[in-house]
Parts: sequence; C-alpha cells; structure tokens
Amino acid sequence: MLELMENTDLIIVAGGDGTLQEVVTGLLRRTDQDSFSKIPIGFIPLGTTNTLSQTLYPQSENKVQ
Repeated sequence: MLELMENTDLIIVAGGDGTLQEVVTGLLRRTDQDSFSKIPIGFIPLGTTNTLSQTLYPQSENKVQ
C-alpha cells in the first residue's frame, strides 16, 4: 500500500465517521505527512450515523417537486 501512495492524486474514503478518522490519523502519523497535506480527501458516507457528513452538508428543507 505504501508504494501506491507515492503517486497519489486523491484519496477517497468510503465508510463511516470512524473510518474517515482512522484514515486522517494514519496520514498525520506518517513521517512524510507534508507530502500529503495538499492531497484532497473525498468522503462517501456509508456509516450508521454519518455525523460529519450531516454537519458539513445539512439536509435542505427544500424538497424537489
């Protein structure tokens, strides 16, 4: 996995809040974390509560008609 990260342009995380937390923590613990500081991280919320997703993107009251 480490070899793949040398040529990484984007990281997509599919899971819940805990999965995203583990990925971000893992990246911050790397000795070369400066090389990953500008790589965008996408998040596909697949968890039970998805608190982060709901906080960042609250549901709109406007319903599609």
